Amino acid sequence: VRGYLVMSGYWKDEEKSREVLKDGWLHTGDLGRMDGEGYLYILGRIKQIIIRAGENISPAEIETVILKESAVGGCKVIGIPEEHYGEEICACILPAARGTLDLPALRERLEQELPGYKVPRYMLLFDGFPQNDIGKVKIEELKKRAIERIGGKKMSGVKRPLEGIRVVELSTFIAAATTGRFFANMGADVIKLESGKGDT
Repeated sequence: VRGYLVMSGYWKDEEKSREVLKDGWLHTGDLGRMDGEGYLYILGRIKQIIIRAGENISPAEIETVILKESAVGGCKVIGIPEEHYGEEICACILPAARGTLDLPALRERLEQELPGYKVPRYMLLFDGFPQNDIGKVKIEELKKRAIERIGGKKMSGVKRPLEGIRVVELSTFIAAATTGRFFANMGADVIKLESGKGDT
């Protein structure tokens, strides 16, 4: 963007100013698209884009679907480091004050409205998100907390899965293990189920 309202630079930070101000333009760091009629749609921040197996995934697109659920009070979708794919998708969810959040039903909605590669591998419930003084979510701090809950920077699962194999890790769906059609609908080639004792 550019115009008379655009800042002239960051206060006492010339290096950062040079990064975003080039040839009279302010590079905002936002990612968007323009349709055939000239309407511009903001998809999110470039720094927050999740890159999974070479695919650029917008967290905002996934968050929009999750927030349709009335039992969801808030949501942030983040990328979690993963050894094979680079990043995996993790949905951090705040339950609403009223209502009961049904995670299996929410996942089913995501599978219906999103391509398979955009469906979060992890869905974590939180009581609250870390925020700064002006109420913005601290994404890096939230990511650290999510990684701790998942169990470290290298996610558990099949080691070095074959190219093209989709691994689905769903301890919440153990009850559905007898339904072959369920797993077929998940589009999964490898299923990892964990018991409450951590056994596979």
